[in-house]
Amino acid sequence: MKSLLEKSDQILKKRQKIIFSTIIITLGFILVTQPVNILFKRYYLVVVLGGLSYILILVSLWKGMTKTKAVLLLILPTFYIVAFPGFYFLFKYVRWLTRLPAALFFGVSLYWLILSQNILNVAADRAIPLYRAASTANFVYTIFSFILIVSIVFSLNLDFYFNGLSVALISFPLSLQSLWSIKMDKMDSQIVIYSFVISLILGESAVALSFWPQSSLVTALYVNSIYYIFLGILSEYLRDRLKKRVIIEYGQIGFGLMVIIFFLTNFFK
Repeated sequence: MKSLLEKSDQILKKRQKIIFSTIIITLGFILVTQPVNILFKRYYLVVVLGGLSYILILVSLWKGMTKTKAVLLLILPTFYIVAFPGFYFLFKYVRWLTRLPAALFFGVSLYWLILSQNILNVAADRAIPLYRAASTANFVYTIFSFILIVSIVFSLNLDFYFNGLSVALISFPLSLQSLWSIKMDKMDSQIVIYSFVISLILGESAVALSFWPQSSLVTALYVNSIYYIFLGILSEYLRDRLKKRVIIEYGQIGFGLMVIIFFLTNFFK
């Protein structure tokens, strides 16, 4: 297996493999979003797409990859690939008119996501100028992926305890990857504890918001505002840049989003 991957590095350059993988995964998105009446079959196909995409991205970023990075670095791309088509199924009308623009957005955004993960992969071994941009992109994609997945969870109309458990289980690996990618050292107990605390807070928030009669997307946006605050503050803390001003800024943005969402949803009721 290792020799085959090394030969692929010789045949194709890394950028070419990333482009090839992006095209294949985008075609997979088009295939799995074909109209299917059975909900279980839809999400089953999405999970299969996520598994195949993990292998493709791993092959694309193989050079410089370690066991730790192979697990943690690819959490976000895999979650994003599963979340996007899963969220797309929430729309009532699944047609070519909507599928093609969605596929185009998915393909372009996935390409930039894989590129950012490649930069993080390389930056783990040596400092490069694009690391800060890649780290910011990683944070943005984490927040965006979380919104999509939590929207799916609340759209399933599960009991409140299942909502809380699902959100906690989803947020833990996403938080783990996001916090670890800041320094990309060996995984330590501090990162695991911080990720667990975030997932616990979000799980409890999901339980409380399960009793709030709003759409799944609105509820997901509320949970995501909480996620943005805690993940942002902990990220700045791990970068040794946490100050009172930073905490206030994250709090203001997160609380401001909650207020805007609250008034907009009540205005358009």
